Amino acid sequence: MSQPDLTVSIVSYCVAERMTSCLRAAAAAAPRHQLQVIVVDNASTDESPKLLTSMATEMGFELILNDENLGFAAANNQALVQARGRYFMLLNPDTEVVGDGLSQLIDAMDADEGLGAIGPQLLDEHGTVTASCRRLPNLERSFWHLSYLDKLFPRLPRLRDYMMSDFDHCSSRDVEQPQGAALLLRRSVIDQIGPLDERFFLYYEEVDWCARVAAAGHRIHFLATAQVRHAAGSSADKVWGRAIHHFFESMVRYHRKNHGLWAALAVKVMIVGGAILRMIAWLWLWLRGRLTWAERRRRTRAFFQILFDLPSF
Repeated sequence: MSQPDLTVSIVSYCVAERMTSCLRAAAAAAPRHQLQVIVVDNASTDESPKLLTSMATEMGFELILNDENLGFAAANNQALVQARGRYFMLLNPDTEVVGDGLSQLIDAMDADEGLGAIGPQLLDEHGTVTASCRRLPNLERSFWHLSYLDKLFPRLPRLRDYMMSDFDHCSSRDVEQPQGAALLLRRSVIDQIGPLDERFFLYYEEVDWCARVAAAGHRIHFLATAQVRHAAGSSADKVWGRAIHHFFESMVRYHRKNHGLWAALAVKVMIVGGAILRMIAWLWLWLRGRLTWAERRRRTRAFFQILFDLPSF
């Protein structure tokens, strides 16, 4: 059996309605290359396991069915163990690769051995280009983001640094961190830096991976000509409270790992401040009739749980 050019890892959690279009688009997106597609279902409670089992033989992808939700990093690492491709790609189930997008990404990596990773241009469900690249987080960037100051003063260059709002995402360039919704790495680089860090249950695992790619001396590229439609948050929206909990937990762990204990403690303080600002904003929106009482209560309870658990992050 010849070696595949690319292994595509898709982690599924309660998104049965998205899987067929995601898989068909991925299968058609590499006309010049050979794919290995691995789907890992993280103990979905909808019809995903049954649907994927029936589709696996027909569509020729490999399927791993977990008995419990192991998290995004651990599930992708399961696929990485079985991966045979020269390249390995994280691909969210709420995506559809446009045209020959996967072949374009592979061609770009083949043409430049200095690249350790590459990401495509992401489009929303209406075909609009989205801001999908970030600079790597540090304390200052996290402060602007958590304090809402980057949203209140979006034109100030220093405040738009983290979200790269000064970049229109319509031209190709080297970047620090493309979103993990569609992120391709060279397998030899993964062998050098190691798999995803499973201490990140959800969020920041690909941020940490990009930081390690850069630290190992490899460049990361954004390829605007390769496009992927992304219906962001399809899985997370169904478990919003748990998802936002994992987000802040992972943010603290990223800073502890990459910037030290004092940075992690500072981020915890920022999270408390950010939570207070959000709860005030939700109260104002409710008073203005722009947020229902039930939704305000749901969000507030989720953030009280985050604050309660914050010492253990």
